[in-house]
Amino acid sequence: MVDWDLTEPEQRLWEAFPSGEWVDLRSGDTERAVRGEVLTALLLGAAGDEPGRRPAVRVRGAVVTGRLDLMGSTAVCPLVCEHCHFENPLRFVEATTGTVRLVDCEMPSVNAARLNARGIVNLHRSRVDGGLRFDRATIAGDIVLIGTEVGADAEGVALAAEGLVVDGNCSKTRRSLTAISPGVR
Repeated sequence: MVDWDLTEPEQRLWEAFPSGEWVDLRSGDTERAVRGEVLTALLLGAAGDEPGRRPAVRVRGAVVTGRLDLMGSTAVCPLVCEHCHFENPLRFVEATTGTVRLVDCEMPSVNAARLNARGIVNLHRSRVDGGLRFDRATIAGDIVLIGTEVGADAEGVALAAEGLVVDGNCSKTRRSLTAISPGVR
């Protein structure tokens, strides 16, 4: 267990983690704030697992405060977020992960330089305001960017992917990835 007090949604995530159950925070008066540090701790195995079950972080509708930061770490389970809003940049630099699904999410930026993903990386219909970085990343599964909107970082770069290796498919349509202008919402 972590050494800080968990909020009600964080406690729900902590309890759901060992069996990989979904936590849906989209409805009614439900508190939605979840600290990025709690997600990071779960992804690094702080809550353990249940024999015969597969742990995972699966959440819908969270407002993620603080930073989700796996820099140089190995995630022990998939990260699956839908309809979530991240207040701070996501950092997967030099991390090893399984599947990372951030579908219909909003993020300031994502730095996944030198990421080693052993599953899919799915940003379907998400918005990344300040750049998406995959330089020298290796993705053993598919990468999905259908309907993804990406704005430029401070250097004016929306998507950096020099040396990106994708062993699976790069899902695309004619309008797979849309660059957005600064200040456009």
